[in-house]
Amino acid sequence: MMRFAPDKHSAVGPLWGPAGPALREAVARVLAEHFGVVLDAFAIMEEAHGGTPNSRNVRVLPPRRVVKRLASGGPCCQVVEAARRAQHLGVPFPAYVCTARGPVVEMDGWAWTTTDYCDGTHFAGDRETFLALARTVGEDVRALAEIPGDLLLARPIIGAAEWSWVERAAPFAFRHLREVQAALPRLQALPLRTTHIDLHPHNLLCADGKVTALLDPASLQRAPWATALGYAAYKLTRQHLVAEGGDPVEAAAAFCSAAEVEDAEILWLGAKAEMLRRIATIAEAGDRGDHTWRADFDAHIRALHEIDAMRKSA
Repeated sequence: MMRFAPDKHSAVGPLWGPAGPALREAVARVLAEHFGVVLDAFAIMEEAHGGTPNSRNVRVLPPRRVVKRLASGGPCCQVVEAARRAQHLGVPFPAYVCTARGPVVEMDGWAWTTTDYCDGTHFAGDRETFLALARTVGEDVRALAEIPGDLLLARPIIGAAEWSWVERAAPFAFRHLREVQAALPRLQALPLRTTHIDLHPHNLLCADGKVTALLDPASLQRAPWATALGYAAYKLTRQHLVAEGGDPVEAAAAFCSAAEVEDAEILWLGAKAEMLRRIATIAEAGDRGDHTWRADFDAHIRALHEIDAMRKSA
């Protein structure tokens, strides 16, 4: 039976560290000029580890706020609006703090948002929380699909342009690529709907076996349900197996049952398609000299084999 070893998404320790002076000063200015909050010398400001160069999260205590810096422009506003609509449907995104100019403010060429700080811990892998998360994630993906997202970034099924990058950078993934290509008619028939395309353990907060918050609303895009929910199914099932071990097929089937997935085969094909897309994205970025996500390359390759171990057909 395959052993699931910890990776960076399996670590459930603190994700915060002291914010650098420049970012601390910028956050203080945003809060003072736009949100009417003047920080005193005792305010704790901590920055999330990781993230892309154009995105930073800073936790500020007191007050209980998370300040996020995003690339400026219309898509940012569309994402925030989609997240606010999702809140009305019961999807637990953190509440945005509004100013007279709305929830998004522009400063120094960046867009800034502020949300309430949500209590909770990242999913550690226990069975009870695993099944609760599966139910909630399934419900949330279905709820998000009802939100109009015409102006959100589209993330269709991996296509020919991405295939070539996978073939060049990961020839050992050839079998998985051909499997997804053979299923393309079924995958491409799935409509693009508003969804969260990055639901892994660090983007979910839990307390008492329940989800208290979905994080990273910037990951709201238009994508097929099978790629979004398939990615979440893999990541959460993997976390459960890392923590408690067991039969991968049984754990994956338990996720699908709790999440009310009617077509498990298309779900796992969607998960593979999403992993192949991420492999292609890393390869293309590396060709441009951008190695931001290079450390994830091997993990995505491994994921293809682990998904096979979770499928009943494997």
